[in-house]
Amino acid sequence: MTAEKRPVARLTVIVPPELASGFRLAGIDVDGAIDVGEASAALTAMLDDALAGVAAVYAPFHAALAPELAERCDRSTDPIVVPLPAGLGTGDATGQRARIAALLERAVGYHIAFPDEVAR
Repeated sequence: MTAEKRPVARLTVIVPPELASGFRLAGIDVDGAIDVGEASAALTAMLDDALAGVAAVYAPFHAALAPELAERCDRSTDPIVVPLPAGLGTGDATGQRARIAALLERAVGYHIAFPDEVAR
């Protein structure tokens, strides 16, 4: 009995050119974008791609998306669209945990608590 082969979803990052090489060296698919307009075009194409999987968008681009596209991203489950931190070191661990918990809840359908988190 042979297992049915299914296409594998992929992770793609949408980042400025100065960050693209590092992701490529790590073997990640990259769409380079110099501004939010290019990022929006790449993201729109990914939202229409059945194998997109996860789209990680450079956080400053993600924050500047047009409201209609941002709403479409929020509703999307395939691909899941997440902001990729800009690496500015905000130090906001509580906010980061909340964002991760929200992403996990959206992906798996229920809240996953961290060990030191108070039960909901």
